[in-house]
Amino acid sequence: MHTLLGTRFKNVKKIYTLFIELWDKTGFKKLFKSLKKLSLTEKLVFYFLLVILVISGTNMAWNYNRSLLVEIPTHGGFLKEGVIGIPRFINPVLAFSDVDRDLTGLIYSGLLRYDTNGNLINDLAENYTISEDGTIYHFTLKPDLKFQDGQPVTTDDIDFTIQKILDPGIKSPKMANWKGVEIHKINDREIEFSLSHPYPPFLSNFTIGILPKHLWKDLTVEDFTASNINLNNIKPVGSGPYEYKSISYNTSGIPSAYTLEAYNEFVLGEPFIKNLSIAFYSNEKKMLEAFKSGEIESFGGINPQNLSDLTKNKNITIKPIPLSQVFAFFINQNQNHIFTNLEVRQALNQSFDRDYAIQKSLAGYAKKLTTPIPSVFLPLNYYVNEESATTIDLEAIKKNLDKAGWKLNSGGILEKKISKTETQQFAFSITTLNSSELRAVAEVAKANWESIGAKVELKFFESGDLNQEIIRQRQYDILLYGEVVNRDLDLYGFWHSSQRNYPGYNLSLYANSKVDKILEDARRMEDNQNRINKYLDFEKEISKDIPAIFAYSKEYLYIAPNKVKGTIIKNMTVQTERFTNIYKWYTDTDHVWKIFAK
Repeated sequence: MHTLLGTRFKNVKKIYTLFIELWDKTGFKKLFKSLKKLSLTEKLVFYFLLVILVISGTNMAWNYNRSLLVEIPTHGGFLKEGVIGIPRFINPVLAFSDVDRDLTGLIYSGLLRYDTNGNLINDLAENYTISEDGTIYHFTLKPDLKFQDGQPVTTDDIDFTIQKILDPGIKSPKMANWKGVEIHKINDREIEFSLSHPYPPFLSNFTIGILPKHLWKDLTVEDFTASNINLNNIKPVGSGPYEYKSISYNTSGIPSAYTLEAYNEFVLGEPFIKNLSIAFYSNEKKMLEAFKSGEIESFGGINPQNLSDLTKNKNITIKPIPLSQVFAFFINQNQNHIFTNLEVRQALNQSFDRDYAIQKSLAGYAKKLTTPIPSVFLPLNYYVNEESATTIDLEAIKKNLDKAGWKLNSGGILEKKISKTETQQFAFSITTLNSSELRAVAEVAKANWESIGAKVELKFFESGDLNQEIIRQRQYDILLYGEVVNRDLDLYGFWHSSQRNYPGYNLSLYANSKVDKILEDARRMEDNQNRINKYLDFEKEISKDIPAIFAYSKEYLYIAPNKVKGTIIKNMTVQTERFTNIYKWYTDTDHVWKIFAK
């Protein structure tokens, strides 16, 4: 046994010596000579070890190489998006509907753009300055900007676009944002805008898409606003991340889809996704059917109640994106005088079950609100205490009403004597849009408020009728409605006493001189945090008066295939903002060494 082990040890030692000799400059010659002297067993052991060495070395080299590689997005791929509605104006001056804004946001670009954090960044602008008194905005364009037809982008195009917005004959929905603004073109790359008084939120107006003057300058007002011109006769040309490729029509001659392709000279970088299709559907049901059939891959704005089937699909990601919206029951004291009683407004506010309303109407995809400030603008810990206080004490609410003189009549409805011969009945109506979401919320409120002795009637209207007959005329007791608060957080139009009549959006017809002063001061503050602090003072006044029952701020649900990466959006004001950073979205990737990655 000892001899056998000794022999094997010698053999192994002999093989080891051969490997050492490889480092000698004549090692290979000695190796081949020595191999001939080895026995068959020794040769097998040698080659076995050699194979292990080669495999191990290769594996080590492969792993080391992989450690130096990173995955990066690359250009290519295709995304098919579905939207509800039919485009009318692919023109930033006239864009009114969500579909119009979606397409103009993709094709056109402005001086500034919002990033995924809601901050303004330079787009066409190289830089800008604001005068010390806050009234003059000076912009310098980036050099060598081009429209998608190859023509240069200059300050002539910017001046032309704003002048069209201000033209009363065109009736641009953006006109109010630019009224009173003076424009002074300095040269092809520099332009100034002058205001009569400082207004920091004005900066957000510079996200408006810029039209190419050379294509639109010779059109009459009638032609400029004609929908067939905007859709068919003039190919939409901008300087945004995507350019027009083709349009498809259904058998009725109505547009069914737009196909866009990445604009390789987009100033913030050529978009990674090469082609983008936007298909149009008349309602959510048809859009869902198109998704299930594979006709489209992504879409947004779905009713959360229709999510059940989608949650089973492992190939998609459902992205809830907070919206800066406020849904509330706006109380019209001029229309129904029972609301002049503070105890009535307090009872309505305390008895409304926000949690249940959100669950029933939006499957939980919303943030409950007790304030006119959308949750996206508030500190993360703002609602901590309120979230834990979810119990509604109906008996305490009824007791407070009883102390204020509200007694149940023979019909089980509360009423209050206001004179020897006259009584007020706790009766009113809730008016809202005829949608499944708002119907469900209104029904919860009706049940809640009837449980404390109110008599509640529900009234539902289609969108056009609600705006023209109800909101414009202020013909409602309580209006359940959603208001969009822009990123500049200017609440003046919603709560200042001067905005009580149309086209103002003070839907509660609220008047408070202290609040007016706070709102006037807030809109002149440049620092966003200072503005929020001022609005918290405003909120304290609102909470004392209770001109509205604030309900919730909902989330926009965006459905995208797993193949799409980079869709990071923290919050939105309108659905078009889901495309804020679309030029960074990607489906295709490559692996490169870290030193070559940007």
